[in-house]
Amino acid sequence: MKKAICIDCGAHYDVRRQLLGYPICKPCGEDAARQVVRCVVPLPKGNYTLITRKEELRNLNQKTSCYQPR
Repeated sequence: MKKAICIDCGAHYDVRRQLLGYPICKPCGEDAARQVVRCVVPLPKGNYTLITRKEELRNLNQKTSCYQPR
């Protein structure tokens, strides 16, 4: 069976994972996923929004859509 090479650590992993669009092995992917901070915010109309960047959270207020740091 063919093996792909991880771009982070250089380890060999199953080529089927690479065909799915993952250029890194599973252990490196788990480490990368743990570093991303996520937050789910309820909005006034009842839906939930997934926030991954702090700027997105700051721009949720409809009255001040452009956040300007002091």
